[in-house]
Amino acid sequence: MIGGCIAGVYPEIVNNFSGINDVFVLPEYRGKGLAQAMIKYSITAAYSITPVIKLHILIGNPAEHLYQRLGFVAGPRFTDMKYKKSDSYM
Repeated sequence: MIGGCIAGVYPEIVNNFSGINDVFVLPEYRGKGLAQAMIKYSITAAYSITPVIKLHILIGNPAEHLYQRLGFVAGPRFTDMKYKKSDSYM
């Protein structure tokens, strides 16, 4: 495997919400249009079901430019909190 794109449609949510959750390509295969092709395929497949397609990325991700070229626009920025177990808990 040299890359992948994990995407899906969630029919239980209003308007059949869809999302692209992960896109990855091994470093030695980047710059060949693979990520773009996978995203375009995902958009085409999802758009026949719903016009709402969401994509999450980390702030500063260099792929942000690719996503913008493909038509994604920035939404609200948010924080993600992570739990770190400590000995003082409970």
